[in-house]
Amino acid sequence: MGPRLTLSHAELDRRTAVLAGLLRGHGVVPGQVVAVRAQDPVNGLVAMLAVLRTGAAHLALDPAAPADRHRFTLRDSAARLLLSDDSGDSGGGDVLGEIPLVRLDANLGDETAEAAGLTPPDPAHPAYLVYTSGTTGRPKGVSVSYGALAEHLAGIGERFGLREDDRVLRFAQPYVDVSVEQALAPLTVGATVVFGEERAPAIGDLLDLLRRERVTVANLPAGYWNELALGLDRNPLPEGHSLRLMISGSERMSPRAARSWLRHAPDVRLLNAYGPTECVITATVHEVTEVVTDEIPIGTACGERVLHVLDQDLTPCPPGVAGELYVGGGPLALGYTRQPGLTAQRFVPDPYGAPGARMYRTGDLVRLDADGRLDFLGRTDDQVKIRGHRVEPAETQRVLEQHPAVRRCAVLGRDDEDGRTRLVGYVVTETPNVGELMAFLADRLPAYLLPAHLIPLDRLPLTEGGKLDRDALPPLPRGPEHGEGTEPPRTETEQLLADLWQEVLGVGSVGRGDDFFALGGDSLAALRITARLFGHFGKGLSPQAVFATPVLADLAARLDAERAPQPAPAPEPEPAAPYEEEGRPLSLGQHALWLAEQWNPGAPLYNVPWLFRLRGEIDVPALERSLNALVERHEALRTAFPATLGEPEQDVLPPSPVRLTVEEYSEEVVAREARRPFDLERGPLLRTLLTRDGEDGWVLLVVLHHIVWDEWSLGVFETELAEIYAATLDGREPQLAELPTRSRDHAVRQRRLVRGNTLDEGIAYWERRLEGAPRELDLPTDRVPGERTPAGAAVRFDLGADLAERVRDLARTEGATPFMVLLAAFCLTLRGRTGQEDLVVATPVADREHDEEGLIGYFVNLVPLRVRARTDVGFRELLGQVREDVLADLGHQDVPFQLLLDRVARDHSGERAAFAQVAFEMHRHDARPVRLGTATGTRELVPTGTSKFDLTWQITDDGERIFGVVEYSTDLFDAATVAGLAAGWRDTLRRVVEVPVHEVFEVRAREHP
Repeated sequence: MGPRLTLSHAELDRRTAVLAGLLRGHGVVPGQVVAVRAQDPVNGLVAMLAVLRTGAAHLALDPAAPADRHRFTLRDSAARLLLSDDSGDSGGGDVLGEIPLVRLDANLGDETAEAAGLTPPDPAHPAYLVYTSGTTGRPKGVSVSYGALAEHLAGIGERFGLREDDRVLRFAQPYVDVSVEQALAPLTVGATVVFGEERAPAIGDLLDLLRRERVTVANLPAGYWNELALGLDRNPLPEGHSLRLMISGSERMSPRAARSWLRHAPDVRLLNAYGPTECVITATVHEVTEVVTDEIPIGTACGERVLHVLDQDLTPCPPGVAGELYVGGGPLALGYTRQPGLTAQRFVPDPYGAPGARMYRTGDLVRLDADGRLDFLGRTDDQVKIRGHRVEPAETQRVLEQHPAVRRCAVLGRDDEDGRTRLVGYVVTETPNVGELMAFLADRLPAYLLPAHLIPLDRLPLTEGGKLDRDALPPLPRGPEHGEGTEPPRTETEQLLADLWQEVLGVGSVGRGDDFFALGGDSLAALRITARLFGHFGKGLSPQAVFATPVLADLAARLDAERAPQPAPAPEPEPAAPYEEEGRPLSLGQHALWLAEQWNPGAPLYNVPWLFRLRGEIDVPALERSLNALVERHEALRTAFPATLGEPEQDVLPPSPVRLTVEEYSEEVVAREARRPFDLERGPLLRTLLTRDGEDGWVLLVVLHHIVWDEWSLGVFETELAEIYAATLDGREPQLAELPTRSRDHAVRQRRLVRGNTLDEGIAYWERRLEGAPRELDLPTDRVPGERTPAGAAVRFDLGADLAERVRDLARTEGATPFMVLLAAFCLTLRGRTGQEDLVVATPVADREHDEEGLIGYFVNLVPLRVRARTDVGFRELLGQVREDVLADLGHQDVPFQLLLDRVARDHSGERAAFAQVAFEMHRHDARPVRLGTATGTRELVPTGTSKFDLTWQITDDGERIFGVVEYSTDLFDAATVAGLAAGWRDTLRRVVEVPVHEVFEVRAREHP
């Protein structure tokens, strides 16, 4: 039954047969795709059945979609022809291209047309295609076979208990996958299909339709159904209605809406349905008979499907433990049209099924309850990083909707104008008191789960399909954020700290109740903050103060109490000579790199090759101009290091034009350019390569010498290149801050410090700290080289999301940082390998003053961290000692490593530099994509086949995963040895996060094969 036409089963069959005959006359055969664009829903149903009768694949188009979307879908699906009842369609046009058009309304009523018999379909052939939104912005076509469709319809009719006397509402539009189920499932049992008159009817109009057409079964999207159920106290189901079964799916069912339904419509069965398009519509169902928790289960499998809840290693998760849902065992889609790579990524072999079995990786977080039902927890791709924590917005949403005044709500992660991710809550409430709602949340959630903003709305916007319309939600507002502190700062010291935390931690407004760790603070951030506070509170302030009193108000009170007395004003010092009068020296760190280059000529030991993989449009001339502007802005990118009588100096050259010539992507070309050595004498020490990778893919290789570049420089480079490129495209001046200093001035400052007595206290600290420390580790190697070379290789590791989160949790519990936990476990691993309890591990740190933070250049110092990994203490005690030692050592990082060696280890005669055999470094990269205009992508370092130390642990924490590489000298180690060390470290971490932290245990390095 439709708004303009009612057909009996016999008439439906006749019209279907006539149209099928017409399709065959146009050459349609099994395996081809027929597109349908129908304004009238009954016409659309006839067209779908006719296509299926020919054994072809049905593709429904949205008549209201833009022409570009139609063009793409028709081209991507390789549609054979288009069926349409739109009087505005014509046989040509730039939408159709070469695709023939067949008019539905001119053929369906032809009594003389030849009817086609039913062609038994091949179960392996596609029966229908549905295009869904892709994460890259490109729609992806999901193809479902006849066999999978038939299996699903048989199972779902039984699960819903459909009967011949049912009148089933087809609410969904035909281009949505559930519409196939809503139409074909009732027809298979001889029931009636009822079509609505509008795409997204008002609630009152739907209730009238249910009564007028005596609908017995309805399946509504959860966004729409939640509105209906919550309003039943004002708009109840009409008297005399025939509804016996209500199904809600596609999004999360609101527990409050479920309670309302059970209270106002107790005689109508309620089912909560779940099913990705790739799993052939409805995959699980739960009958809601009571609401006892804050989450409505999505139930158990439909038909022959098998549900797996697995961790990142594809190991089954026990009940109560969250994991990703994989669906196998029953009907699954064939895959994605013309996207074999994506198909292989999402449809993976089922290790628990028969040989050749597949399962679909849903990307949904779920857990099994004690009764074997699934609870839906959210999307893995909805998870966001907030202040260093991995956050599931649904967790905040579940608590927010428990407030009695909240009727509907949604919580999302959204980026602000600076690209930082914030939690934002949208609430439909009877009494929109944001302060009351924030207080309610603050009593029940940790600080990092509190929304930055709560935005009251009259209603949540819905799509035509009844889902939450995220694009229609108001944007993230500017101005102060709610929930980023209990109350604003009161005192001058509190305000000073709040301003510093905002700047250093990159957060919004900070309140006096905010916690340093909850905002994403770590040891390096503590160092930067204490350095900035030096002038206010004297040199007695240490990073330990921040760690011991992490709450802003408490730290401010401590600082006020311990404020150093202000000495009498000292006489004005003699003005320092201009930097230019002191020559053009290298910093001590740069000088060490220069010496290493002389010892290893022609080796790419200090090449830093960053590879940016981008998708989207790139304006090559604009990018070339932008790179040249960046080189002109930053002197380091055009500095060479000529030597006179064996002593190098910095020589800033005029800008050398960057030329971008586009080549086809080749791993061999990239590897060659990444390893090609630089000439420090002549420069330039920057080169670029731009290559094409497929139709819309680009690969930009930027290779620099480490002597003009450090890890910090990467962020400056990406941010400024993006702004200059955008400004070039827009024809405006780039919005960049003035550079208050130059990278070469750093070397002069450092040389002045070394000549004076400013560093005497720091040198004395290191003399005490390293007294008696081993200058080399007794690390067993696979061979003793005759002559050391820079040759190296790398072994990759990944802790996995679960272990990474446990490491962060342990760090938070113990008032430490993830770096400290990882380092303590690493030292246990080294102890097991070397037999030494007294260990020294080097770590590189940023050696930048505040006015140097916007520069590209080399501002690095090496800090030796001494750890005593005793066998008679538990991990908690070891971690506490590591925390104290690391903070103290990093608190004296201003002493250049080369000066430290000269004063502390001048008599060292080993082949290696003292205290620098093994390095342990950690980088905090967020997972935000690289952006260049409309193009986005990722970044990665290209291996150079070298190793600066015997062993280097290079760890990356992107807020989700902790992963990286172990770089090693191939003169000393085999890959299997290093892989065994990495595995032993990972095993140690698993143990320390699982066993009681006071337990003493022996750690032995994993033996390599």
